[in-house]
Amino acid sequence: MSEVIASVNPKGGVGKTTLAIHLAAAAHRDGRETTLLDTDPQGSVLDWHRRTPDKYDGPKVESLERDRTLAVAIGQTESDVVIIDAPARLDEQTGRVLSNADLALVPVRPSGLDLWGTAEFLDVLTDHVDRGLEAAFVGSQRDVRTSLSDQLDAALSQLGLCLLEGLTLRVAYARSLSEGQTVLDGYDSTAAEEVRALYSDSLDLLQ
Repeated sequence: MSEVIASVNPKGGVGKTTLAIHLAAAAHRDGRETTLLDTDPQGSVLDWHRRTPDKYDGPKVESLERDRTLAVAIGQTESDVVIIDAPARLDEQTGRVLSNADLALVPVRPSGLDLWGTAEFLDVLTDHVDRGLEAAFVGSQRDVRTSLSDQLDAALSQLGLCLLEGLTLRVAYARSLSEGQTVLDGYDSTAAEEVRALYSDSLDLLQ
């Protein structure tokens, strides 16, 4: 049975797809059969996949066609790990993603403004956590010179979920994705360590 990890935040521009792609690449490089499932109508994961070089060493990439439910799509992958890039909006699909996930990772920028504008989403997330979903907030696009703010950490802790250090704001992330690859492909060793640390933290949450 697959371990299902969802990268989810209804607000766009918070690094949700960057997180999903890099986490899937890390799982694949860890020797686990991995499927990266694009459920976002914007198709950002598919756009990235179209740019990957021939014979690229990456995860399998699929989209959610209209004639398949999310549960069926996950089951048909037969992968060890399924990483879901959730839609950048709050709708019924968001609930389906959370219902089918074992772990939800919610990328937030250090200001926290991405989070406080999605109170309805937090209610939905909390409801699923109460029913057994593992979840964590993940720092995204944070300044490489600073740690996540104490204010953000304190605010998120009130929700009873942990805050992972996540990914910093580095040119290597955008550059590697624009070339159909990831920072694990030699773009930036420090960024690669961030990705591997996030992957390790995610595995710990699934234990």
